[in-house]
Amino acid sequence: MKHVTIRELTTTAELEEVFELEAFIWNRDDAVPPNQTITSVKNGGFVLGMFDERRLIGFQYSFPGFNGTEVYLCSHTLVVHPDYQKQGLGEQLKQAQRTLAEAKGYQTIQWTYDPLESVNAKLNLHKLDATSSEYIVNAYGELHDAINTGMPTDRLVVSWSSRPVKKQPVSIEDAKTVYPIEERNGVPVPGTVRYTEADVLLVPVPSSIQQIKQLSHEAALTWRLVQRSVLPPLFANGYSIVDYLPYGSHYAYVLTKERPDAD
Repeated sequence: MKHVTIRELTTTAELEEVFELEAFIWNRDDAVPPNQTITSVKNGGFVLGMFDERRLIGFQYSFPGFNGTEVYLCSHTLVVHPDYQKQGLGEQLKQAQRTLAEAKGYQTIQWTYDPLESVNAKLNLHKLDATSSEYIVNAYGELHDAINTGMPTDRLVVSWSSRPVKKQPVSIEDAKTVYPIEERNGVPVPGTVRYTEADVLLVPVPSSIQQIKQLSHEAALTWRLVQRSVLPPLFANGYSIVDYLPYGSHYAYVLTKERPDAD
């Protein structure tokens, strides 16, 4: 979309408009209040707004994070209005975030997302070439929006360099699958977990967890609990998720023990 522009937002009026858009997408109780975004903007954080002419159609909100040894940029919220989704605008916001993060001196950007959401996984791990080696169980407790209701809010922590790196492809021809995908009553579910040590491992992901939830909440919960049982031990054993690729009619996380990047 050639007429879309992205710029940093700093005024109270602009950040109140951001709040209203987030409240429209989620709800007012879960939207970040303007007094918090204003404070963050004045203390190392930033909000990027995406506009179709003068209409705010998306935004990205980040604030500083600290893990005890280093400062990084914590990417908290990315929103695109439903009228403008599935047009690559989320990726544009992320790339603008990366550019501004580097300009402000951040070396690393981190954020979380639901590891069962295929659209987010494809953007974060394949298009943006981020990585993940941390799994948080029920990160936000119980949420009541349409996407999260009835499911523990497990999340992957994504790490992304503010400076682009050249990605070296990972061959998955000899990869070992941690568990297969099976059909039970017409619903895809993870099969028996059975894997051995390998240079490359595949952890299958359903193509649409929201569709599975509509068909069978039990099947959706099974996906959550199986992922929870396999990803943290793999991370503890030195594996990282380095890509997200098609796996039959679904997808799979690609895990290796060394990040295949080159300068």
